[in-house]
Amino acid sequence: MKINKKHEKSRKYYIFKIFLLIIYFIFLFELYRILINYGATPLLALLIDFFALLFFIGILVKGKGNSLFSRFKHEKTNLEDSDQKKKEEYLKQFEKYHPQLRRIDKIDLSQKYRNPIVRKCPNCRMILAGFVKKCPNCGENIVK
Repeated sequence: MKINKKHEKSRKYYIFKIFLLIIYFIFLFELYRILINYGATPLLALLIDFFALLFFIGILVKGKGNSLFSRFKHEKTNLEDSDQKKKEEYLKQFEKYHPQLRRIDKIDLSQKYRNPIVRKCPNCRMILAGFVKKCPNCGENIVK
């Protein structure tokens, strides 16, 4: 039976990873024994071993600089496509049954807005209503 070189390389790579993991478990066991001999509580020794294990497994899983999420990229895009279809379906139903409500994604923001409700006098810094033309405190004209 012929085995593809790429497949052979990946098989050796995973066997090597498993071998490293076994050696690391032996290291963790010895680390636990050393910590117990130096007077650490069993719970503390287990916690230190657990975090050391997580660190090593993180390095093994991450690989050659690829993120863990990039391994599941094809699944994510499929989920996004189905979510997008569901969203469009929902929006059609929403517009059908609630035509009086405005949708946020269809609001036009390219228009000018009205004057502010509250302003400050430029001279005495008194807080004024937006419609006031003259400051009642100092008599300063309020420019729009």
